[in-house]
Amino acid sequence: MGLACVADILVSVPARTRHPARRVQALRSPPLILAADAARMLLHAQGLLDDPSRPATAPSLLRLIHRLGFVQLDSINVVERAHHLTLFSRMENYHPALLDQLLRKRRIFEHWTHDAALIPMELYPHWKPRFERYRTKLMDNAWWRSRVGADPESLFQSVRQRIAADGPLYSRDFEHDPATHPKPEPAEKGWWGWKPQKAALEHLWRIGELTIVGRTNFQKQYDLTPRVLPKQCQVDAPSPEEHVEWACSSALDRLGFATPGELAAYWHAVKPAQATQWCRDGLAHDRLVTVLIGSVDGCPPRKSLAWSDWKSRLRRARSEIDPDHMRLLSPFDPVLRNRERALRLFNFEGHD
Repeated sequence: MGLACVADILVSVPARTRHPARRVQALRSPPLILAADAARMLLHAQGLLDDPSRPATAPSLLRLIHRLGFVQLDSINVVERAHHLTLFSRMENYHPALLDQLLRKRRIFEHWTHDAALIPMELYPHWKPRFERYRTKLMDNAWWRSRVGADPESLFQSVRQRIAADGPLYSRDFEHDPATHPKPEPAEKGWWGWKPQKAALEHLWRIGELTIVGRTNFQKQYDLTPRVLPKQCQVDAPSPEEHVEWACSSALDRLGFATPGELAAYWHAVKPAQATQWCRDGLAHDRLVTVLIGSVDGCPPRKSLAWSDWKSRLRRARSEIDPDHMRLLSPFDPVLRNRERALRLFNFEGHD
């Protein structure tokens, strides 16, 4: 199908704020990165140029998850669930038991990026600002309010007390009591037809009061976060400046090049305006440069941002020996998540 090819308008630093030498540089056309090289940079950043036959151990799997930043979870199970496919495509000796081991040892945790995901535990402090956003955001949402009823605090407290007394529980362990928490009307059937207790569990998980300690048949088991992650609860949240720096710099490391919008979308941790300001600062201090990214689908080159040492990063990506393996990518693989980028770089959805 045809997709509109609209080049992003990237921010620029006003000339009067630049050093004279930078003004001359600003008049030059940004360097062009050919689509094949851009694709290689992305594949390298996403671990798809590493040898897939390397040994698979819990430590090597954790390093891979760090490399990706997170692994998206999904309930669809045809060949295998999406998160297992994402890891297997990069490590062919991978076995789901290794992921279970990391979860049991609390080396990774489950929460939201753009969707439900498994995330290295070292990044937990950067989810504390997200917890606070959800605390307000969810209760301002009419759908959530309709699920938790007129007295949500009493519902939340009853769920907290039950888990504190009984230990980790599933949603199915909570019987719905229509006398105390009437079922929303009209009731939805299927995936989103949640009873109040299920909505309360999800609310408390999203704001960080509960942690998912396991899944059975993909159903979540919840426990109190201070009981599961006492050390992480004691660590302070990053400052707003630290949080933006982490979100944008770590996203660029994992993409190779990006627009401000793509940086903000990687973790869904900061707003586009914050990513835009980060890019302005990076350009002003020569940490970042503007580049043009070629395409194979007929679109004109697209302005993006890259680290100022992007040439050496490209050389490293070029030095990787292409493994003689075919990779099967899940539709939820991070390389395919941005369908427009996949079209420009790989012509996955193009037509002759």
